[in-house]
Amino acid sequence: MPYFRGLVLRGNPAYPAITAWLDALAARPSVRRVSPDAHTSNTAFATRGGLVPVGATPPLATEAARREAAGKLQAASESFNAAILRKSGLTRYASSQFGATATSINGYPPIVRPALSQAVDASLRRVCSQLLLGAPGPKPEAGSEAAVSAAAVAYLRSAVSAPRDMSAAAAEQLRFACDAVLRETY
Repeated sequence: MPYFRGLVLRGNPAYPAITAWLDALAARPSVRRVSPDAHTSNTAFATRGGLVPVGATPPLATEAARREAAGKLQAASESFNAAILRKSGLTRYASSQFGATATSINGYPPIVRPALSQAVDASLRRVCSQLLLGAPGPKPEAGSEAAVSAAAVAYLRSAVSAPRDMSAAAAEQLRFACDAVLRETY
């Protein structure tokens, strides 16, 4: 609730006891394992309560959280790639330099073209590079590839959830890295 009213509790000198209590809770491994990140809980709360956030704070940058996010993304890259291709709207029939990105005839499942899958995979590698090295690497060369990359990274940023996919700190770092990659896509 404080997030939607613009009230900052953690680190606020007016509320030192609340800050200490929140820090003590965050230090417990059992709490970290089941805690959602701010984006996940705020999205869920806003959906149910109809509230709009006042502002967001940048995530605390920790090397461990970045490594965890990159590791989880690499370990589950096939499932992330499949989810992006299936749910992001990229597999609709469309013509580009990659050819028809998908074919769906008479209700059969779409056949994803290899170039589309490779472009999504390259965008996931750019997010990992941003997490581990602080730079996303080379930009996509073609406009169509950049559009696919932007859609894939934007979907990933919105779809990742804590604690389902990774810890709250890692999810925040992943979203921060996705934003950096999106800024460097075109």
